Amino acid sequence: MRVESDFPPGDVWIVLLEFGKQVCNKRRDAFRYTTLFIAMYSLICWIVSGTSLLTSTL
Repeated sequence: MRVESDFPPGDVWIVLLEFGKQVCNKRRDAFRYTTLFIAMYSLICWIVSGTSLLTSTL
């Protein structure tokens, strides 16, 4: 079972771009929200890769 298939990077980046466009319409906290979104995505990727590494060694 591959966990990566649940998180297709292309689709996530499309969502990220759409999210960025919506936030930029509001301009005020655009940088903060985009940074938070990217940080959350990176954290998810880190956890997913960590768990797949863990399961492959077991």
